[in-house]
Amino acid sequence: RPAYLLAFNRSKALAPTQQATASSTSDDYLTKREFRLFFVNLVFHVLALDCFAIVDGGGAGVDAGDDRRISPQELEDAAVTTSSSASSPAISAYGFAGLKDAKDGAGAAKVFQKMDANGGGIVLLDEFCAYLIAREMAAKTDMGKELDVDLSAAKSPTPAKKTKSSGGTTPKKPSSRQPPSATKSSTTTPGGKTRTKKKPTVADPAAPQFRKPGPSADLKLFQSALEPLIDLKDPHAKKDRAAAWKNADPNGNGMLSLAEVDSWVQTALVATHRPFKGKQLYKLYRPSYILAFDAAKSLADGGNDDYVTKKEFRLLLAYLNLHADLFDAFAAIDGGGPGVDANDDRRISRDEWMKGHHSVSTYDWAKLHKLTDAEAATVFDAMDADGGGMVLLNEWCDYLIRAEVRAGTATGQLLRKIPKYSSLEDEVAAPAKDDGAAEKARMKEEKRAAAKAKAASEAKLEKERISAAKAAKAQQLEEERIAAEKAAAESKRLEKERIAKEKAAAKKRIAAEKASKADKLEQERLE
Repeated sequence: RPAYLLAFNRSKALAPTQQATASSTSDDYLTKREFRLFFVNLVFHVLALDCFAIVDGGGAGVDAGDDRRISPQELEDAAVTTSSSASSPAISAYGFAGLKDAKDGAGAAKVFQKMDANGGGIVLLDEFCAYLIAREMAAKTDMGKELDVDLSAAKSPTPAKKTKSSGGTTPKKPSSRQPPSATKSSTTTPGGKTRTKKKPTVADPAAPQFRKPGPSADLKLFQSALEPLIDLKDPHAKKDRAAAWKNADPNGNGMLSLAEVDSWVQTALVATHRPFKGKQLYKLYRPSYILAFDAAKSLADGGNDDYVTKKEFRLLLAYLNLHADLFDAFAAIDGGGPGVDANDDRRISRDEWMKGHHSVSTYDWAKLHKLTDAEAATVFDAMDADGGGMVLLNEWCDYLIRAEVRAGTATGQLLRKIPKYSSLEDEVAAPAKDDGAAEKARMKEEKRAAAKAKAASEAKLEKERISAAKAAKAQQLEEERIAAEKAAAESKRLEKERIAKEKAAAKKRIAAEKASKADKLEQERLE
């Protein structure tokens, strides 16, 4: 929240009647024309606050140790500790031009001197952000170009009103320092996608974008929760993996069902990234979990085909990360933009693929690297095993995994352990140009088998669910029966007590009548 006011104050001064001020007392409104650049500033200031919070108080997040100001020692400590810590990102890793030299204590000290313009010995959040903005603009980064708006050149000849204009356009006399995207016909949404206006119809591909092609920030966060557990040789990873297995297998039967894996992934993400972000990541990548589970469940000798055993757990973690990576790339194309939104339908059309294949060229998968349009068309045909004109997530994953195994990469070696891909091992040394029809037929058959296995797994889970529901219902009925019996016994006891009291009262009454009659007879005799 502290970042919102800074972003608002910087954005509200962009229209012609506004003055460049950091105070919120002059004109406390945004116009429609300032709205897009408000998002630019909001993205930047939130990211800057996140970095600021790591330094302030000596740890990530906001806690009792934070005082909303940074001392020289705090900046130096952050530069040293976060560079070697897996729990907090290095401040230089945020990508700010102004922090690229803060990789050690000496570098951090020099950066602090530049930040602390008034020499007061502390740096506040607004000073921190102002310094970073100035450095971004000086370095002419993509973000710097978006932030570098000449406020003085944006004045209107009519001071009483702001010039009516659409979200991303410039005044009639734009400054030479206006950001490139402000003169283009595209706007950036909060989700990071670019929407093109009707005029002009073609957006400039050279316009700077905040979300660069390649793996998303969410993917890196997801993978960071599991990566520390995967290393085979690291003793700390082995210890943590054993603890993770214990948490994932609460009933201690030595096997994990899909439901247990699903639940554990959510727990692990929440523990690493706190509830809000953890649950968000869990829901985002959930479609990939069943694919990773199916890949891992039959790896170990004698493994149960419907469960993951402890021997398979490490590879399950690796496959969860890899399938999340595959899903992230899939989502970058599905719907015409990165991330998951209302435009996604869990399938990729030929048009979406041809328009978006360049955006996934930096993912570390052999068949996604720098494809020409002709090569991309061939790849789509190979992916679309059933010729339906659409590529589903399982088809996408299957094709890219096969290509990776054939390429003999380190990832391919890991994925070759999956039984359905183990037969591809001989093709690595001398990859044969398989007949397209045969390849499609094989992939179609494997798709059918995978669908059958998935259906069987889901049927088993449903059967377990119904069985558990029946058991719960039976237990509830038994508890109700016992409660009814107790109530009946109590009622019977009370009835017995009532009858006993009535009998005692009757006896007392009869005795009283007899005594009264005897007294009367005695009195008559005496008379």
